[in-house]
Order: sequence, then C-alpha cells, then structure tokens
Amino acid sequence: MVAQLPGVVKSVRSGKWMIFLNKKKVDQIWRKVKILMAENELGNEAKVTRLASDRHLISLYTYDFEDVQDLFRVLVSIR
Repeated sequence: MVAQLPGVVKSVRSGKWMIFLNKKKVDQIWRKVKILMAENELGNEAKVTRLASDRHLISLYTYDFEDVQDLFRVLVSIR
C-alpha cells in the first residue's frame, strides 16, 4: 500500500526512514502513518512492503535528506 500526498513530485534529494516491523504491529503502525500523512506530519510518501510471512517494512520518504530539521521532525512524528 502507498500513502502519498497529491500532486507531490519526488526529488532526487528525497530521504527515507525505514521501519522494520513484525506482523503483529504493522497494521497498527500503518494506520498511524496514514493519519500522519493526511495531517502533513510526515514527508511526501509512505509505503508498506511485506518482506516475509512475519516481517514488514514501512518506508517514509522525506522531501530533502539534507534538511536536518525536517528529518528530525519526521523522526519525532513517528516515535
């Protein structure tokens, strides 16, 4: 699944936070990510990927990996 802000163009400077989760937690965390995306609290895109039967990855893409303030803001939002 992908959660993306409408009309947002990806940049070559996009950064990525990677959250590795077990099967039991992925739905709960993904719901939170979708809410935060709708409230513009995260970057410009998020996606969840199944890695194995019991492992998932949530990727959160930021606007600019050199923008330390924005990276920290996203980190605080996902904690």
